[in-house]
Amino acid sequence: MADTPHNEPSDDEVGPADGDPLLREVEPLELGELVNPSTFLDLLGDAFRDVAGDLLARLPWLLVGLAAIGLVGLALAFALQNILENQISGVLILTRKPFVRGDLIVTNDYEGYVEDIDLRVTTLREHDGKTTLVPNAHVLTNSLTNFTRRGTRRTTVTLGVDYRDDHDHATRVLHAALIGVEGVLGDPAHEVLLVGFGDSSIDFEVRFWTDADNKTVRQTRHRVISACKHALDDAGMTIPWPIRTLAADRDPLELRPDTALLSNGDAAHKSSTAEVARDQT
Repeated sequence: MADTPHNEPSDDEVGPADGDPLLREVEPLELGELVNPSTFLDLLGDAFRDVAGDLLARLPWLLVGLAAIGLVGLALAFALQNILENQISGVLILTRKPFVRGDLIVTNDYEGYVEDIDLRVTTLREHDGKTTLVPNAHVLTNSLTNFTRRGTRRTTVTLGVDYRDDHDHATRVLHAALIGVEGVLGDPAHEVLLVGFGDSSIDFEVRFWTDADNKTVRQTRHRVISACKHALDDAGMTIPWPIRTLAADRDPLELRPDTALLSNGDAAHKSSTAEVARDQT
């Protein structure tokens, strides 16, 4: 069977498919219009108008979506407020390091040794063995006292000496009493100061420095009080107890009635009695 002759179209007859804008040949005139600035601006304006019209058509749904996202975000913000606040405070504490593990601190009316610091809470071991978890936000926003940061602490002991004793000599006796007491540091040096007139004694303050450890502070304070008491006893001085002096007046207090008040009272009594009698009649 003979093959049917196939006539291939010439190059002039081959062309893009009708109706396909991507394959359509561009005439030289259309290229000139495309590079024309005014034509380009018109095309750009048409594109913007199309996009704006599409956005306006979808605007109600966009507003509803944005409102829903806002409400969800607000609810999450309230729900996570404390958690985020504590975590941010934890980061600040870990970076600024106002205290480290092992420090003795006071914060939010809690006193104890720092056992752990994480992003949410600071763990304290109080002196009686209790473990307290303090939120980091409370630690960061409230006052904080660190007893051990500098390595030393000053302690003050107040005592009184009888008014009849030599107070200059008492000052020297107390100074000497603190020399050699275990736990009292030589630098900074201790002080003995007169601080006021008490009800029954001249009051002294004995100030001394120790290591920052709480156990050392307590034991050294005990030894200092004992040394001061023994030194004053050996010097023949007295730490008095509260004394009250009562003075009696020899002339007894005479109470005299106010005659004006009595006369006014009698007159009022007589007036009320007369009114009662009148009502009965």
